Amino acid sequence: MGILHRQDLSNALIHLPEKARPKTQFWTTLLDIARAEVFVYNGQVDEGLPLALRAAELSQQQGHRRRLERIYGMRRFLNRKAIEFAKAEEELGDILDGPVARWDKIG
Repeated sequence: MGILHRQDLSNALIHLPEKARPKTQFWTTLLDIARAEVFVYNGQVDEGLPLALRAAELSQQQGHRRRLERIYGMRRFLNRKAIEFAKAEEELGDILDGPVARWDKIG
């Protein structure tokens, strides 16, 4: 048996056979978190966010701190990505539009 690659893990978590799916809310929520992590960390936020939101709500209601820590980890990841995108957009804007400090001299 070889190393399980990220794509293989994604497929394994997303396409679980019916009899392998959890039967209790506890395990269903954990699976939602794991699936959300796979989606979010692979850039498929639109797929992972609904799972993370549902798991976060249930975990808060039930007081499961460890589950919430994993969801907070996804939030931190998204925050870092948002900062990276903002910096990239700013750099591109500086080239295309010039630095904001020079705007009053344009014209």
